[in-house]
Amino acid sequence: MAKTRKQKKVLLDLYKQILDEYDFIMVELHTKIPANSVNQVRLALNNMGAKLIVLKNKVFEKVAKEKENFSDIKLENIKAIVVSKEDVLNAIKEFEKLKDYAKEELTLRGEDEEFIKSYRPFEYVMAYIDKQLYDTDQTKTLVTLPSKDELMGMLVGGLANVIRGFMNVLQGNTLKFMTVLNNIQEAKNSK
Repeated sequence: MAKTRKQKKVLLDLYKQILDEYDFIMVELHTKIPANSVNQVRLALNNMGAKLIVLKNKVFEKVAKEKENFSDIKLENIKAIVVSKEDVLNAIKEFEKLKDYAKEELTLRGEDEEFIKSYRPFEYVMAYIDKQLYDTDQTKTLVTLPSKDELMGMLVGGLANVIRGFMNVLQGNTLKFMTVLNNIQEAKNSK
């Protein structure tokens, strides 16, 4: 359905704001994505401060042409972006759940098993993170990286192991020293 001028102006402003202020990952949406699955993902993204926005390609292209990084962008098919000001990689991990939700929904509908096995609700197109543009292959690599929270957990776990090892070394020396003192005392008591 065609947009009115006012609706296009709102979209233009939104897309300008996204390109100026947000990190995002663009995906190409495929057919037969169950609406319930998309709604579940949208709700989860909203709860974490991120959004899933289905693009109006021509309007987005118009805004993108004004930006140096996006001057030659051409969009076809249905494109959407997952946007976040804080941690887009954490948001995309949540968006990845769309695959599972969609496959569950399609199974409940009685779709063919072969179709469900090979079904992919989306493909990565590109990423724009920290004012840097990534192509499709780089984006696929980026989304496999651990999120900020996972990295923090790994750091804390690593530090805890170092501290635990250090305490074991200190405790080992103390125990050895106590053993030597006990042996000396026993030697004195046996004389």
